[in-house]
Amino acid sequence: MATPTASAYPQWEFDLLGSLGAAPTLTNLEFFNLWASSEGVAATANNPLAITDPTNQFPHSGVVASNGGDPVYAFPTAAIGGQALASFLKSGYPGVVSAVKAGNSLSAMWQAVNQSGWCRGCQGGKYPVAVYQAIGGNAPATIFGGGATGQGAQQAPQGQSSIGCNNSPGGLNLGIVNVSIGTRCQLKALTGGLLIGLGGFVTLVGAVLIASYGLGHTSAGRAIGGAPQSVPGVARAAGRASGAPRRRRQARADTHVEQVAIRQRSDGTDKASHAAREANREATRTGTSARNAATRGSAPRPTGPRSSSKLKTPVDTTAGGRYEAF
Repeated sequence: MATPTASAYPQWEFDLLGSLGAAPTLTNLEFFNLWASSEGVAATANNPLAITDPTNQFPHSGVVASNGGDPVYAFPTAAIGGQALASFLKSGYPGVVSAVKAGNSLSAMWQAVNQSGWCRGCQGGKYPVAVYQAIGGNAPATIFGGGATGQGAQQAPQGQSSIGCNNSPGGLNLGIVNVSIGTRCQLKALTGGLLIGLGGFVTLVGAVLIASYGLGHTSAGRAIGGAPQSVPGVARAAGRASGAPRRRRQARADTHVEQVAIRQRSDGTDKASHAAREANREATRTGTSARNAATRGSAPRPTGPRSSSKLKTPVDTTAGGRYEAF
């Protein structure tokens, strides 16, 4: 493979390869170029791979990122930044140095960095992501980890966390106006919480229904011999909940029976009153007839010749006069 000219890539890459004892190739130069673009640090910081300086071995001109208490520094010159970077790689990342020296496999160099402790798990496990994209994603990504070095977590694509959850806005788009509610991570968390809550509710309802029905009505319940009694409180609560409709139906039935009984008693009373009135009328008619009969029986008509209460004497006509004696 032909050695590229100095104008094709920035000078710091040639200087770094020389410090590592590696011959410049198109592959390792492109590798560093893509790695630096994954970090996104400004060229004026003279720290293209966003390294830290744990021992404060080199002078600094500022802080690029706090990096969780292990700052990513800016260096005053490109030469000092190159020295710091070469020292950093040689002291802690021999696998990366070996892959860079081989200089013939972009995928091997990406894997050397990705599987090391350098920002392990950053950029969705694809760190450095620009190299990953260049090799077409044809390599296993590291999903978990958490290296203390590098600036990968700060310089990851906007909203992208180390586990691939997007924190950028746009969780729930209302579709009416250009308004989104929450973030995608928040929406995922909310959805998971709702599903867990729904599962718990369904489980509770199932337990109540089982307790309400009673294990004694099932073959399993009969086999274990009265398991429902082991949770009497739940069974009573379920019984009260399930018995409410039955009690309402029973109350309506009782009311209907009582109303029928009242009507029957009312009808019986009316009939008895009517019978009593009829009996009184009959008794009155019978009594009247009896009194009439008795009255007629006390002064019966004579069967013989009629007589008058006044006694009349014959008229004496012999004396030439007429008189009657009483």
